[in-house]
Amino acid sequence: MGLQRERLGVDGSQISIFDGSRFVFSESSWTIVTLYRMLRRYGLSYLYMRKGPQTMLPRFLQLYKLQDRIGTSSAANLFAKEFVAGINRIQYNQGNGINALAGMVSLLPTIDGRLFRIKGGNRLLPERLIAAANASLHQGLRVTKVHRTTSRHFELHTKSSRDDKTTKSRRYAAVLVATPLELTDIAFTGFEVPHMPVRQYQTTVTTLVKGRLKPAYFGVEALPKGEYVMVTEDAKTPFSVIGPQKILPNGLRIYKIFSRQPLEGATLDAIFANLTILADREWKAYPLFRPPERFPPFRLTPGLYVNNAWENAASAMEMSAVAAKNCALLASQYLQKAFLDDGGLNSGFKAVTGAKSEL
Repeated sequence: MGLQRERLGVDGSQISIFDGSRFVFSESSWTIVTLYRMLRRYGLSYLYMRKGPQTMLPRFLQLYKLQDRIGTSSAANLFAKEFVAGINRIQYNQGNGINALAGMVSLLPTIDGRLFRIKGGNRLLPERLIAAANASLHQGLRVTKVHRTTSRHFELHTKSSRDDKTTKSRRYAAVLVATPLELTDIAFTGFEVPHMPVRQYQTTVTTLVKGRLKPAYFGVEALPKGEYVMVTEDAKTPFSVIGPQKILPNGLRIYKIFSRQPLEGATLDAIFANLTILADREWKAYPLFRPPERFPPFRLTPGLYVNNAWENAASAMEMSAVAAKNCALLASQYLQKAFLDDGGLNSGFKAVTGAKSEL
C-alpha cells in the first residue's frame, strides 16, 4: 500500500521513573549500565518479565503464572509498583489492577522494542485499506438506528448531525458496528438485543505542549537525560507520563502528556518553562480493565456484528484487527448462507459478490 514506518518519539529518549517526589530509576545510554541499575533495584524481576510476554501466545492459558515467576520479594514488589505500573499508566492510564492479558499486551512494546508509527500518520492505514477494498465511504453521518426488517435486511438510519431533523435510511445485507456500544446512542430494533454487560471506559486527556521541563518540579538540579518521565503506581502526580516528541531548532521540545483529568494552565506552568499549550483532547480511550471481565457477544443477531466485543480483554490496534477479521468471517458465513443456501434475500441481490460494501 506504499506505507512507510518511522520510530516513535525522539531518538535517544531514555526513561526515568518519578514517584511524585524524586526519580527512583533512570535509564542510561549504555545498555550494560541500565541492566546493572535494573538488577540492583529490582533483582531478577526484569529478566522474568522479559521472558513472560515473549511466550505469551503459546502459553495463553498460563498468563497468571507470570506473577509467581516474578516473585513476591521486596525487590519484585518494588518492580511491580514502579516499572510495571509505570508502563501500564503509559499504555492504559491505569494501575496494576488490570487483567493479565491486558498487562501482557501493555508490556510487549517495552520487551520487543520495535515500536513505530506510519509516516504521515496512522490514519493512512484505514484510508489505504478502504481504497484497496474499493468501498464507498460516507463521512459526516451519524447512525441513529439499525433496524432489522422482516426480509432480513438491515436499515441504517442516519443524520448529518445530532440536531438534524431529517433522517435518511439505506438497506444493507449485513452490518458491522466498529465502535463501543456504550459510547453511542444507536437504537437497535426489529430483533431482541442480547444481554450486554455495561463496560466503563478510562478517561484519558492528551495534551501537547511546547517548552522545557523544569528540574525544580522534580526536585533535582538537572533532569535525567532523555526527559521521558513515567510515574509509579502510587505517585500523586497530575500526569501519567510525559514524553518528548520533537526537539525544535531553538532547543525547546514538543511533549505529549497523558493524564486522567484535564491539566490546568497553572499546573503546566509549574512543570514547564517557556510553555505554549498546542492542543488537548479528552476522550474515552480504553475500557477500565476490572477482572473478572464480562464480554458482550460479537453477534447481536444474524448479520449484525460488533467489532469491540472483546476490547476489555486488551485494547490495541492489533486486537481490533483480529476482532475485525472475526466479524468479517462471521458476516461472510452469514451472507454465504443467505445468498447461496437460501436462494438469496428478497431484494434483488443475486450473489455474495453483488453485495455493496460501504463504510
